[in-house]
Amino acid sequence: GTYYVRFLDRDNQRAKRSLGLPTPTADDPKKIQAEKLRAAKSRAEQVVALAYWVLVSGETVTWDQAIEKLRDKFASSGNRQTTLDQYIKDIRLIRSFYSGTTGPADVDESMAMTWAEEYAKRKDKRVRNPAKEARQHSPHNLKARLGSLSAVWGKWFRNKLGIVAKNPFANLKPPK
Repeated sequence: GTYYVRFLDRDNQRAKRSLGLPTPTADDPKKIQAEKLRAAKSRAEQVVALAYWVLVSGETVTWDQAIEKLRDKFASSGNRQTTLDQYIKDIRLIRSFYSGTTGPADVDESMAMTWAEEYAKRKDKRVRNPAKEARQHSPHNLKARLGSLSAVWGKWFRNKLGIVAKNPFANLKPPK
């Protein structure tokens, strides 16, 4: 077998990561067993630290830089271009709502909740028929936006690019 480390990740979810180190066997001398255990503890610290890693260089990543980094990483990920286009549209929704922010790291959980509440109240600006009145955003639309934004902040901005520390959309519950 191999050693594993279990811990709570940044979103308070259970995580289990392999350390890639073999466990000692009964035939190993005690000295070798102790060395393997020390190596596993050291590697476990590295794995947990990597799970919590964020950009710590002191630089602030702006919205435009974040979108550019997302485009670059997305190009080599094998995902569809339509998915990237939808992510960028959703980022623009947040960016326009909070025009005073410099980048995605500025958005916190309370801001995400406020945005979701306001988005649910707003009317859709795209009127398909000029004779009809603009419709309010549906709960299904809000649920889709929250899922998309959670994916962008969690998978891409946090895990792959390391430009945010936490996913502010992770714990938001969509309306019924």
